Amino acid sequence: MTDPNFYQPPSEDPSSSPTPGYDSLMPNGWVPCPNCGSTHVEMPSFTWWGGAVGQKLLNHVKCQDCSYTYNAKTGKSNTTAIVIYQVVALVIVLGLFYALGLLG
Repeated sequence: MTDPNFYQPPSEDPSSSPTPGYDSLMPNGWVPCPNCGSTHVEMPSFTWWGGAVGQKLLNHVKCQDCSYTYNAKTGKSNTTAIVIYQVVALVIVLGLFYALGLLG
């Protein structure tokens, strides 16, 4: 039995991909649309839930072929992250109003 070389990087499995279920990432590091497989996806410049910043923080993109929205890095839904983003934003706004004496 040979001793393992702990200083050598692990060998890459050629059958594994960076993101499970995807053979390749797009040049910008985004995964193709998990709904239809299209690579024609764009990050919206503005969303009702995140304004001009939220979608950038969450890597939120929209497929231009099937209109599915998802996280560009993982391919999963951003619904939970959007809810958390909204709750945190609401708490911050209410805190500012309270600090300025506009509430209670």
